[in-house]
Amino acid sequence: MLLHRTPHLAEGHDLEAQKMTAIGAKVLAVDNVGAEYRVIVRIGFPRYRGSFHTLKFGKTKPFTGFTHNGHLDFVYHEDPHLKVGQPFPLWTIQ
Repeated sequence: MLLHRTPHLAEGHDLEAQKMTAIGAKVLAVDNVGAEYRVIVRIGFPRYRGSFHTLKFGKTKPFTGFTHNGHLDFVYHEDPHLKVGQPFPLWTIQ
């Protein structure tokens, strides 16, 4: 992690800034299962081994998720308004 001094923003306090890397991702499937929505996303890193907690999302963060074989499976409690084939906004923090 990098530390940046930004006196005009933090009154001279050190802030931790995390480097974010975009992950190319595309929606493969969206299923409504009872009261939940399951979304399967293909990512550009087939061997991605990062934790769900190191991912940052666009507008809507899923409740949980896991990775397998270059895909991410996410569970949402509300309709994420995603369509098959659309890009999926996703970043990883380092």
